[in-house]
Amino acid sequence: MSRSTYLITRSLVALTAFVVFLWLFFVPPTIQAGGSDNSYRGCHSVGWNFLGDFYLMTGRFDVENPQKIKKYVEGANTSVRPEDDVVAPTIHEACKEARQGRSTLINAALAFFAVAFLSIPKPKSPREISAG
Repeated sequence: MSRSTYLITRSLVALTAFVVFLWLFFVPPTIQAGGSDNSYRGCHSVGWNFLGDFYLMTGRFDVENPQKIKKYVEGANTSVRPEDDVVAPTIHEACKEARQGRSTLINAALAFFAVAFLSIPKPKSPREISAG
């Protein structure tokens, strides 16, 4: 492997790791209920809540759009009405679990890319090739 191929490969692995990290960190996770076609996309991303829980004032930071919640609850085939006080904490907990899962995925992806980055073999110098 030549030196330029080595540097390009390592740069591509590092860039891919950076893009994957940003995508997982800033793109909001979705939660599913009922059938596979019923998903709620109102959760905040891992990056939004990275510095702490900002929902303590209202307790409902993941519950911003009542229409989205109504559609989500109706698709779940449940008897709970969207205006019940049970819905907001339940969605909040589901979003919190989705963010925790996303955090685990971030750690696994970064570990994978670190191993890939470090396992790229260094190019041999001309002296090592002629001596070996």
